[in-house]
Amino acid sequence: MVYWLHDHDIPQIELPKDKKILILFPHPDDECLTVGGTVPQLLKNNCEVTLVVLTKGERGTDDAHLDPQLGEIRTREMEHSARILGVTHLIQSDFEDGNLNQLKVTLQKYVHELLVQQQPDIVITYDLSGMYGHEDHIALSEAATFLMQKFFPEVMLWYASFPQKMYQQVSLPDYMATSDTFRSRIASPTARIYTGLSTLTKIQALYAHESQRYSFKKAFPAWLPLWFVTSLFVYEYFSIQE
Repeated sequence: MVYWLHDHDIPQIELPKDKKILILFPHPDDECLTVGGTVPQLLKNNCEVTLVVLTKGERGTDDAHLDPQLGEIRTREMEHSARILGVTHLIQSDFEDGNLNQLKVTLQKYVHELLVQQQPDIVITYDLSGMYGHEDHIALSEAATFLMQKFFPEVMLWYASFPQKMYQQVSLPDYMATSDTFRSRIASPTARIYTGLSTLTKIQALYAHESQRYSFKKAFPAWLPLWFVTSLFVYEYFSIQE
C-alpha cells in the first residue's frame, strides 16, 4: 500500500543540516500531514525549526461558522502538537480565520517582519494553489512568495505539496475553493523526504488536534483507522523553488 500510494519517480533528497527553518501555515493542524514527519528529522540534523501559525482556526467547524471557543481549543491543541514534534519555537498569531485574503497588506507586513527577525535559510509553506484552493493558504503563499522573490532571494523556498497520484487517492476539501483556477497553480513536487520512524511522531501530532479529527477522517476511507492511514505517509513532498 505504501508503494502504491507514493510516487517513487520523485527524487529522494538528504535533509539539510545546521539550518534555520521557518515554517509558515495559516491554521493549527496544517503542519501534520505536510511536515509532521520532516520536522523531527530536521531537529535531529541540528536545525532550528520555527513554526508560525497565523490563526487560531476558529472556523474549523462543520459549516465554517466562527467559534471563538473552538479557537481557544485549537490553540491548546497546536501547543500540544508542537511539543510532540519538538519544534524549537512556536509562534501563534491571531489573524481572523478565513479572512487572510482581506488582510493582504497587514499579512505581507507581518511575514516581512518574520523574515527579518528569523533570518531563515529555508522557508516552508503551501504552494500558490493553497494545496486545495483554501483562500487563507493562497493568501499566505502569495505573500511569502512575493517577499522572498523581491527581498530575500537568498532564502530557499519549499512548497509543501502532494504528488498527483496522492491527490487522486486523498479527498482534500477542495469544496472550500472559491474558484477552480487554483488547480493550474498546483506545484508538482521536485523532492521527497523519507520520514521513517518520525511517521509515528506525525501520527501523535495529528491526534493532538482532537477537535479536527473528523475532518481528517473525511479525507480517507471511513473504514480505515486514522492512525493506519497516516502510517502510510512515510514520504513527505516538496516543490523546491529555484
